[in-house]
Amino acid sequence: MISVGILGWKSALANGAPVEVPDFEREADRAPYADDHWSPWPQHAGPGQPPPSILGNLEPSAETLENARRIWQAMERDGS
Repeated sequence: MISVGILGWKSALANGAPVEVPDFEREADRAPYADDHWSPWPQHAGPGQPPPSILGNLEPSAETLENARRIWQAMERDGS
């Protein structure tokens, strides 16, 4: 499932261009991806890495972070 998500993200960043889904059970299909470290996670950023959002690298505002903290604290109290 992860490969479909990553390939879908590559397609989205290419304005919906089709992206082939390889058959990873076949060595010949896996080989081109052996050194592919493409990841949407900012902590993995490196040459050729994608942005984590279609809008680029977004930083949450102080207000957004405070709201998130309130929600997380309420969840801890409620046992959610």
